[in-house]
Amino acid sequence: MESRSIWLVALFALLGLNTPLSGQAVPQVNVRFANPSFDHQSREYALEVELNSASEKEVLFSMNVRFFYDANLLEFKKLDQIKPGYALLGETPKAMKGSDQSGGQLFGWDGAASYVNGAIHQEDETLPLEIYPDKWVKAFRITFKVPLIFPDEQKFCPGVIWDIRSDLGTGGFLNGSDGLVITVIENDPMTRNISEQTKAMPSYFNWARTSDESMPYGHALSQDCISINEVTATEDPEYADKKGYALFQNTPNPFAEATNIEFILPFAQDASLKFYDVTGKSYEEVKGFYKEGKNAVSIERKPWMQESKIVFYRLETEDYSSGIRKMTLINR
Repeated sequence: MESRSIWLVALFALLGLNTPLSGQAVPQVNVRFANPSFDHQSREYALEVELNSASEKEVLFSMNVRFFYDANLLEFKKLDQIKPGYALLGETPKAMKGSDQSGGQLFGWDGAASYVNGAIHQEDETLPLEIYPDKWVKAFRITFKVPLIFPDEQKFCPGVIWDIRSDLGTGGFLNGSDGLVITVIENDPMTRNISEQTKAMPSYFNWARTSDESMPYGHALSQDCISINEVTATEDPEYADKKGYALFQNTPNPFAEATNIEFILPFAQDASLKFYDVTGKSYEEVKGFYKEGKNAVSIERKPWMQESKIVFYRLETEDYSSGIRKMTLINR
């Protein structure tokens, strides 16, 4: 069949329009978020999307990528690591943030909910994504940025919810939404169909669905948690890491007018202390050429610090970047 026809079938499926079935039972595909990871350097939090067949082997044809997440804890960045042979369909997915009350009204979160809508499809049929009943297979990854307001969390358990009601296997949480739609390759030689729609069954991430239809539809869980704590150095002033660097807690802390920051360098070089507010916005950078060993920099309270009670800082050189430290200001 021509590529134009393939695109039309994929588009129909992703819009929730059923392609004719051959009379066989509708296949069921389970989908979940798995293997959370956190990169301290970039502050990126990632989840892999995995698929599983309920009965027999299937081959993925297309999947729209529709999910909600807790906007207080995460900021959507990208969809990547797509299985070879598959690609994004249409524009790069973008997040839409709801009101400050949306997360509480819909899902029992403390603040706003954000929504992402995109799609992937099969681009090369010689590289099929085979879905098995006895194991989970990775389809792609979604990546978020974690705000700097969470540098000291021992347990980080953000909620991410597929836009589909688990009791139905079809239909989304919002009125008029088709929810998550997954299609697989149609194997019936008696039809001309390329794909057929499945019953998509989700596993929600750090969230539990309630049985009734009233809002909120569920509540947050602390189930799939990781630590995002960054330990940059001990409080022992003589300690440095394996590369010979160390960044210490400012003293005094909290402070009103001025504070000191000490750090250790393995050799004399250019270095900088970078300062951020709770949103991650960079406000100031103190640069200098510093000696080998322990150095100290005095930081005076600046006008921009009036906007926040918390300031974050890190040490950077040409080939090194420390973890993040937090200092607290005393209102005058």
